[in-house]
This record gives sequence, C-alpha cells and structure tokens, in this order.
Amino acid sequence: QLDDALGFNDQYVDALIYKNLLLRENAKIEEIRGNKRKADEYIAEANTLRDRALELKKEQEAEAAAESPVGGN
Repeated sequence: QLDDALGFNDQYVDALIYKNLLLRENAKIEEIRGNKRKADEYIAEANTLRDRALELKKEQEAEAAAESPVGGN
C-alpha cells in the first residue's frame, strides 16, 4: 500500500518515512537470519527514503513560510 501511495504521489512524506521504518525492521530480520548483504540493501534504501523525506519536508516548510504573511498582520 505504501508503494501504491508513493506511486500516486512520490512526495508523500509520511509514506516515505513509514516505508523507511519498515525497511529498517526488515533489515533487523535479515541480520537475525544471517543475511548481512540483504540487511545492508534494506538499510541503504531506507537511508535514501529518509533523506528524500527530510528534503521534501524542508521544501514544504519553506514554501509554507513563503506563503504566510510576515509578522502575522
């Protein structure tokens, strides 16, 4: 479902963050199974999603600040 949400809107920050967390849980499972390579792949993808979510959040906050009136008048 997260992939579907991101397919519709690749800038959906909440979906990026949630998928990042799920990938990190998958990495833990793979480490327990002894599959370090797969765990590292999950972590790399999770880091990419985390970085993208942070970038988008900053962009969205900057846009919101630019649209709001200065000084609250």
